[in-house]
Amino acid sequence: MKRLFIAPLILFLSITTPSWAADPIGSIKGQLVNGTPQGSSVANQEVTLHTYSGEQETGTTTAKTDAEGGFQFTDLKTSAQYSYQVTITYQEAEYNSPKVTFDGGENTKPLVMKVYDATDSDSALKVVFSHVIVFPQKGNLSVAEYYTFMNQGDKTYVGRQVITPDNKKETLRLPVPKNIRQVQYEAGLMECCVVPSPGLLSYAMGVEPGPTEVLFSYLVPASSGQALIARSLEYPTDRFEVLIQGEEMTADSPQLTNQGVVNIEGTRFSRLTGENLPKGAQMSVSISGVPGGDIQDTLKWAVVAAALVTTLGASSYWWWRRPARPALQPATATITSSQKALLQELADLDDRFEAGSIGQAEYHRLRTQRKTQLLNLMQRQRSGPKG
Repeated sequence: MKRLFIAPLILFLSITTPSWAADPIGSIKGQLVNGTPQGSSVANQEVTLHTYSGEQETGTTTAKTDAEGGFQFTDLKTSAQYSYQVTITYQEAEYNSPKVTFDGGENTKPLVMKVYDATDSDSALKVVFSHVIVFPQKGNLSVAEYYTFMNQGDKTYVGRQVITPDNKKETLRLPVPKNIRQVQYEAGLMECCVVPSPGLLSYAMGVEPGPTEVLFSYLVPASSGQALIARSLEYPTDRFEVLIQGEEMTADSPQLTNQGVVNIEGTRFSRLTGENLPKGAQMSVSISGVPGGDIQDTLKWAVVAAALVTTLGASSYWWWRRPARPALQPATATITSSQKALLQELADLDDRFEAGSIGQAEYHRLRTQRKTQLLNLMQRQRSGPKG
């Protein structure tokens, strides 16, 4: 009798799903598209799925595209803690999808990934905007550099010269003063792919068609209140601009035009600009009157720099697409309370790291997380409301 009872019980348990059962599973249905007109085939390409639980990567799996570039990943956990990212290396260039999550009730997510044919010629690259933003700090200059590059072609630039042990090639050349220190890669640059050398930061990731924004910062020591920022331009540059905080410092450049003083987030900046500069043009800015005392308001520095990036990032696209050049106007910028809160967290995090109360690995993890959140907020602010 017991055997007759147990058999139906096992059958019942096998066809019912209790509340504590495993999460529902889902799938990602992807499509690889070549954005280069009459470009190469996207058939039989290996794509890799990265699985994350929270911020921790937990595994990878691969798939091959079909004759039309389609691919699929199945048996994916769909609870809120899991996210997925698809990557592919196509003709030497690496491409990464946005992270994919399953919202409540979803079990299938579509994903379109665009790739391009590759080129080793940088003839289509130029700089739309190059901004050098200078703040005084403890007898040094804190400098933030913001670029908008434009790849005007229809192929991803992958470089020629190998610069890393894993055979990655140099794609962007970012000239800097030779004596910089405390370099921070804030946006558009992965630290693992930057190769620094005296006077130059070399980058080793492909440059896709369209705009690429880059932001990084560093310290330059000042001697007897004097400092020099000089370089040879690596690319044709539509507009080069230097903003120097405070009226106690003075700046002079034989190549740039002094546009007077502008007010940004309540802070006054001297502004020097140049336009339509050829590749190889020599640029130099002599700065004097650098204060030697401690500049305490590092958060204010970060707030103003973030506001400048928000404003200048939007104006870069306007400048590139403009039908005619209007007269220069004083810049204005605003920054939200959410951005200020994240900037405060970054400043506190830096203080904790300098005080030794947080380890290097955790510091870099949290700093990358907060910077990503901040940049997402700034990007949404530049894009404006959708509707």
